[in-house]
Amino acid sequence: TAVVTQTKAALWTDSRYWVQAERQMDCNWELEKDVSIMSVSEWLISQVPPGGNIGFDPFLFSLKTQEGYAMSLESSNRTLKSFPVNLVDQVWKDRPPVPPDNLTRLPDRVIRRSSYTQKDTHTAA
Repeated sequence: TAVVTQTKAALWTDSRYWVQAERQMDCNWELEKDVSIMSVSEWLISQVPPGGNIGFDPFLFSLKTQEGYAMSLESSNRTLKSFPVNLVDQVWKDRPPVPPDNLTRLPDRVIRRSSYTQKDTHTAA
């Protein structure tokens, strides 16, 4: 999880990526090693003043994760706001397109789609 404010930037990652992150991030970033929602929320509370809004890309988090952040921030008088326009897309003007022929749909057994979901999908069709 990456969080950027007007004055700071922090990255939360698990131990598999600590060495890589320390090598690739410059001095403008902080590496946080506790990847829990509470860790991110506590950092945001320390950086964003009461009454502040915290924007996020709703396509990058599950609804459960979004609810977890919203609940932990609400009690501190900070508000989580959905920002459906990806800011990286807004500034990365010369981004190469993803070639559609390189995309592969994984079988349901690999993505562990439940039989309930499969039944609903087939029934709705």
